[in-house]
Amino acid sequence: PPTCTATGLTAGVKCSVCGEVLLAQTVVPATGHSYTAVVTPPTYEADGYTTYTCSCGHSYVGNHTDKLVAEAKIGTTYYATLAEALAAAQSGDTVTVLSEASVSILSVSAGVTLDLNGQMVTAQVAVLAYGVIIDTATTVGGIKIASNAIVHLQPENGGYMPLYDTANGCYKFFEYEIVTKQNANKLADGVMQFAFAINFVKEEAYALLASGGSKIAVTVTFTWDNQNMPLVYTFSAQKIQSYAKGKYLIVSISGVNTIEGKTLVATAKFASTTSVVVEASNSKAIPALSNVTE
Repeated sequence: PPTCTATGLTAGVKCSVCGEVLLAQTVVPATGHSYTAVVTPPTYEADGYTTYTCSCGHSYVGNHTDKLVAEAKIGTTYYATLAEALAAAQSGDTVTVLSEASVSILSVSAGVTLDLNGQMVTAQVAVLAYGVIIDTATTVGGIKIASNAIVHLQPENGGYMPLYDTANGCYKFFEYEIVTKQNANKLADGVMQFAFAINFVKEEAYALLASGGSKIAVTVTFTWDNQNMPLVYTFSAQKIQSYAKGKYLIVSISGVNTIEGKTLVATAKFASTTSVVVEASNSKAIPALSNVTE
């Protein structure tokens, strides 16, 4: 008999005595494949397709469809829009942005982390971040805002400093740390000098400061053991704009004989003067002053 791909022959008729062909065999065409289709729908991670399988075992894949487009995900759960992801996020979740997105109000709940992941998000009306906003990708993303947008960002933002980029009308978030020199420097009796460096992971942060686009002021607050009256020093925005990689911000304070031998803690806060006050802070204990370098 014929198969899906090969022809067959009819039986024909022969004389059982003499063998004479009474009815010749004829060719029967191949039947061709008879496929059953199984559809695999697209997901946020993979394209869709249809698998066609014949009873003979032959199969092929066709009708490819593009994978679904997700703006964000939480863990392995994907969301069509960033707004849906933020609405579903619970405390402890990280919402990762996967593509450019636009929302009316960018609302990040307390305990939730929004990772821009190098993508640009547009907030048309407001940014209300009660959680933290970070950007872990090697490229730099941001939050683009309207000139009259309301912006609220957390004073401590998970080690990421928000800098406003005037040229592009957006906030960008840069991972950083505050580094102090090993010891304070004693300039004279009762006069101590301290040096701080701002270390950014991404080089663009230094260029953004130097451009003057993001007007950042730095306030350093000094506290020490069992004292209730901290010393406060503020670096002007102009001073910070001249800051460069590898440089130190220098603070000199007088009248510190009374804290000899105690551990001094300096906390630096960075305030952006564009649109709203935005602060990010980090602190590092300076060695006890009894061990200062003369």
